[in-house]
Amino acid sequence: MSLIPASTSKGSLNIPEEELGRIQSATHSDMALGNDRFKEEIEKLTGRRVTPRKRGRKPSQID
Repeated sequence: MSLIPASTSKGSLNIPEEELGRIQSATHSDMALGNDRFKEEIEKLTGRRVTPRKRGRKPSQID
């Protein structure tokens, strides 16, 4: 199911494919797009993380 109205095609939106990919990726993962200041403000307002965490497990600590 496409969220782009039927009367609008990708070509008429004039959005570069790279940017469209970033928008789609952020939308599918519920992350925010914007600069760091914007993302921090959104996190403060919503009380939830809007940027991805580092992938994988934390390294084990050796004393």
